[in-house]
Amino acid sequence: MRGACVCATIVFAIASVTSCVSVAAAANSDGDTDRLLLFSGADLWRNGNFAHAGLYWSPDGMDRDGLTFKTLLSEGTYRYRAGALNDQRVLGRMLGAQILPGWRFVRGPMEVKVFAGIDIRDVRLSPDDPGARLKGTHVGLHTGIEAWYQPTSDTMAALNANVSTVGRQYFVQALAGWRLFDAFYLGPELTAFSSYDYRQWRVGLHVTALRWLELEWSGALGLARDSDGVSGLYGRVGILKRY
Repeated sequence: MRGACVCATIVFAIASVTSCVSVAAAANSDGDTDRLLLFSGADLWRNGNFAHAGLYWSPDGMDRDGLTFKTLLSEGTYRYRAGALNDQRVLGRMLGAQILPGWRFVRGPMEVKVFAGIDIRDVRLSPDDPGARLKGTHVGLHTGIEAWYQPTSDTMAALNANVSTVGRQYFVQALAGWRLFDAFYLGPELTAFSSYDYRQWRVGLHVTALRWLELEWSGALGLARDSDGVSGLYGRVGILKRY
């Protein structure tokens, strides 16, 4: 039953994506402004890897105030040692979907998006960890804020933060960057993540808004440390396309 619920939700999310793409493509046939942004990416660190894909749709245009819609699909695996299993290594597999209506505010060089919607996760553990609180299928509330500030043509700052009732999770990421070679932004990023008893912190360097092959690329490399005392490198990469 749980698997069927998750599959139905994922199908609904994919249908929402497809519907939005069709509507946005028709609405933007005159090419006067971008209304649709497709994105995907991957995140790797010592004990896990995740991939995601999704879209933003703003029917009034991405350079104006108004309704914006975000859908995100994600999948990944992670490893940890379970105290309830005498420190035996456990492999977790997560499949998720988020359906997030929201609003975009544009004030000169600053853009802020706020979202609130449904968060669905299905987590499977092998072997089963009796001490784990985040396993099986969960449906909850997800809220988030995404801000981009460009005080000059050569500088930027960004903040991404979200909170979910699934796993009592929060995520905060802050970035700053300077324009180099008139090609991309380069600068530091700080990230914090929490879910129940697990915490992770990251410090790294990011590259943002690199245009190549008609796509916009981003990436980061740095050091991660978690509440289990595990440290190591992390890396992420993302691509997006505007329509």
